[in-house]
Amino acid sequence: MGIKILHTSDVHIGAKLSYLGTKSKEQRNQIRKTFENIIQTAIEQKVDLVAISGDLFDNPFPSKVNVNLVRTQFEKLSSANIKVAVIPGNHDYLAPGSVFVSDQMKFDDSNIHIFNDEKKTEWNIEELGLTVFGVPTVLQKSKKSPLSRVKGSATQAMPGGSSTSKGDSGSSPELNRRLQVALIHGSVDIMRKEEANYPISQEEIDASTFNYIALGDWHSKLEIGKGGKAWYCGSPELIGSDQKGSGNVLIVEIGDSETKVTPIKVGQREVVQEEIDLGKFKDLAELQKALGQNAGANMVKLVTLTGKKSLSFQVDLEELGEALRQKFFYLKIKDKTALELTKEELEKYPEELLVGRYIKLLRENKELEADIVEEAMQLGVRLLSEGDTNK
Repeated sequence: MGIKILHTSDVHIGAKLSYLGTKSKEQRNQIRKTFENIIQTAIEQKVDLVAISGDLFDNPFPSKVNVNLVRTQFEKLSSANIKVAVIPGNHDYLAPGSVFVSDQMKFDDSNIHIFNDEKKTEWNIEELGLTVFGVPTVLQKSKKSPLSRVKGSATQAMPGGSSTSKGDSGSSPELNRRLQVALIHGSVDIMRKEEANYPISQEEIDASTFNYIALGDWHSKLEIGKGGKAWYCGSPELIGSDQKGSGNVLIVEIGDSETKVTPIKVGQREVVQEEIDLGKFKDLAELQKALGQNAGANMVKLVTLTGKKSLSFQVDLEELGEALRQKFFYLKIKDKTALELTKEELEKYPEELLVGRYIKLLRENKELEADIVEEAMQLGVRLLSEGDTNK
């Protein structure tokens, strides 16, 4: 027979989410609700196993409220006769006295297995004909591959009794006949150019004998290799400002001849980042229309204004943000524009005028920072030009 798994990771319950400002608390609550939604999805999908590949919590010492939430949901799964396998990640790693080391996440329940001993990386589930390999994260950072610590068996079992031999690893015949799934938290080398934490090579994955590798650490959904053998499921709810492809869990079905992976949307929030060139807009109305795109009650929009701005096109970002903020869950506008005086503006404010002399003094000041000069120039020109009578 085949098996059905719900794969999730990087839930980050208790994350600070400071980039969301006053909305961070609301998003922390949403993460909790999304976790509950994951559990309900597992029950509705009638999966055999929920596999959590690290960073269930955002740190090794979560609050009692968050621990109780997780315990309650795990017990709900067990009551539905669904197995649960969990490994700590690099955020909720096995620090001394931490949540997965202490009794806080200790269960007297054969359906729930926490991999909290680096020397014990196998969980045999007889009724499923399945062995789960889990590599717990002991240190927050490491340059060693977690996948190198588990190899699986020499014979990759397939539902229906068939198998494919891949060499002799010394595993027992009983293990060889099982399906094998690995829970791994780390960075596959195709993901990042900088030096990776817990690096995993593509070659390691291709050479492994597991039916499925449930990866954690990357916050976006991504298949590694081909054939559904290894996946990052991504964060089920929005965590970081640079996330794309989050908000899913994966339903993994290991069948007679293939592994089928189906994403299911469980998250609510989405994020979009945009750079907008101010120079492309002739007036405030056009700019406001552009900023209002992708509006939605669950949308996080982070905008950076770039390009050149003139004295004639002044934008009050605070006021503009207030006008648009109600259309988004969260909206942040960052000003990275540079003030550029056109020839026409310089001719409009000659030095014979008070406002012209003001501009000259600011432009010649080498002690003030550029952003302060720009802000002072825009404000001063607006005020002085309203009533300059000194000719």
